[in-house]
Amino acid sequence: MARRRVANALGRAWRYSHDTAPRGSRWLTLERVAIPELPPLPDFYATITQIELNNVVLDSAAADAFLANFPNVTRLNVQGSFTELPGVLPQLQYLEHLSLENMPWPIAQPVMDRLMDIQALTSLSLAGTYLGELTDTSRLRLSTLWINNTGLTQWPEWTQSLGLNELDISDNHITEIAAEVIENPTDHNRHTVIYAYNNPFTHEALEAYWRNDTGYGHRYQLDYDFPENIREIHVEGARMETDSDSSDDDGEHHGHRAGSSRNVPEASAQIWLQPGEDVLNARLLAAWERVEQAADAPHLLVLLQRLQETPDFRQFHAELAGDVLTVLETAVQDATLRSQLEVMANDRLFGANQTCQDGARLIFSDIQVTVYGHGALLGLAESERTEALLGVIRQLFRLNEVQAIADAEIARRESLGRPVDHAEVRLAYRIGLANDLGLPGQPYRMAWERLAAVDRGALLDARRHVLEAERGPAFLQFAVENRQWNARLRSEHREGLELASASVRERMLALEEHPPVDPDDYHRQGLALIAEREAAEALMLRQLTDLYRAGW
Repeated sequence: MARRRVANALGRAWRYSHDTAPRGSRWLTLERVAIPELPPLPDFYATITQIELNNVVLDSAAADAFLANFPNVTRLNVQGSFTELPGVLPQLQYLEHLSLENMPWPIAQPVMDRLMDIQALTSLSLAGTYLGELTDTSRLRLSTLWINNTGLTQWPEWTQSLGLNELDISDNHITEIAAEVIENPTDHNRHTVIYAYNNPFTHEALEAYWRNDTGYGHRYQLDYDFPENIREIHVEGARMETDSDSSDDDGEHHGHRAGSSRNVPEASAQIWLQPGEDVLNARLLAAWERVEQAADAPHLLVLLQRLQETPDFRQFHAELAGDVLTVLETAVQDATLRSQLEVMANDRLFGANQTCQDGARLIFSDIQVTVYGHGALLGLAESERTEALLGVIRQLFRLNEVQAIADAEIARRESLGRPVDHAEVRLAYRIGLANDLGLPGQPYRMAWERLAAVDRGALLDARRHVLEAERGPAFLQFAVENRQWNARLRSEHREGLELASASVRERMLALEEHPPVDPDDYHRQGLALIAEREAAEALMLRQLTDLYRAGW
C-alpha cells in the first residue's frame, strides 16, 4: 500500500513538472506514510523540483537515498520527519528553500554547519523546531529566515549580520528588543521586516522602538501588535494609518504605519520603466498615455501608483511591471473592459472602505484575473479554443474555490469573536496556493503575512479540497454556468442537445396546439415543460463537459 501511494505521488508530480506539462501542482507531496525502499528511479523523475514530506517515516540512510533521486529540487518542505538532517542536502546544488518544521531533534551547531554547506540556500524555515546554541552562522546567505516558535528567550542577534529581507521570531519568549533594532538607523539600501508577534516584549522596549520609527526608510520594520497606548504616540515625521486607511473589510488593525491613498502622488508611468528595456518602456508609456487620454479610468491609474507600496514592487519589479503592461494594453483595446476595471479599482480604493498595500495588491490581482479571462483565447485557432476555454474555466474554478475556503475561514474566526483582516486572509490563501494550483494573476508576496495566520497545513488542506472539488460535480456545474462555455457547447453540439430535449419539445408543441381551458393551468404546464427542457439540456452539457474533463 505504501509503495503504491509513493508511486502515485511520483507519477502526479512528474506529470506536472516537465516543460510541456499541463497546469497543476508541481509538488511531490507525501504525508503520513512509511517510505519504502525504492528501486532506482528513471532519470525523468529528476524534473521534479518541489518536494513536501509531512510526518513520513524513513531513517537517515533512506532519506539520503530518496532525496538523491531529485538532484534538481529547488524547494523542500519537511515537517516532523527524518531522524537527523540528511547528509545529501549539500549535494542538492539548486536547493533554494528548505523548511524543517516541527522536527523531533534540535537545531544545534553541527546541523547549522551542514545547512551552511547548501550553496544555493536563500530561504530557511525552522519553525517549531527547538533552536539550540549556535556559535557560527557566518556562511549563511539567506534572504528569509523563519525561527518562530523555536524556544528563543533572547533576541537572536546573530541574525542581524545576515542582511535578511524577512525574519520571523514570533511565538517565542523574548522580552527585550535588540539595541540596533530599537535605534533603527536610516538605510535606503537594506530593509528587514521582522515578524515578532506573541513575544512578551517589555512596554519600555516597544515604546523605544516606536518612537524611533517614522515608518519609511529605516533598516528594520517590526511587525507586532503594539498596545493601543503606544500606537497613539505621535512620532514626528511619521504618516499614521487612519481609520479610512484600514483594510477592505472591518477587520483587525494592523498595528503598523501605512501611507494613505490620499497621499499618493499623481499617477505616473515613470515608476514602471525598466533600465535597458527601451521597447517595453515605449509600449508601457504609449499604453499608459492612451488610457490617460481616454479619461474614463483615472482610479485604475491611481491603483497602479499604489502598487509601489507593495512587496512585489520592491522584490519583483520587472514581473509586476510586465503585469501592469498587460493590463494597460488590454484595457486600451476595449472600452467596456476598461470601464469594468475602473469600477473594480474605484470600488474599494476610494469608497467607504479604503485599503492598505496588501488590499491594493488584492484589487490588482482581481483585475489581472479579469484581464486574463478576457484575453485568454485571443489569437488561438478555432480548433484550439474549446480545450483552451475549459482550461481557463478550470483555473477560474480553482480560484473561486480558494476564495470560498478563505471566506469560510474568515467566517469561522469571526464566529469565535476573533479579529480578522479579510484582505490578508484571502491574499494568504491565494499566494500560498498560486503555484500549486496554477492560479492566474496572483501576487508573489504580501506585506502582512503573519497577520493572516494561514499556515502550510491549512494550505495543504485547501489544496486537497480544491482538487477533489475539481474532480466532482461542482466543477461541472461551475463550467456549465459559464456563459462562454455554455454557448460554445451549444454551438458545437446543437444536434445532440436537440435530440436530448426532443420529447420535451414535442410536448411543448402539443401544449401550444391544444392548450387547456384554464390559463393558469396552461401557464403552470408551460413552466414545467420549460424547466424539464432546461434540465435535460443542462444534464447533457454536464455530460459533455465531463467528457472534455476526462482528457486532463
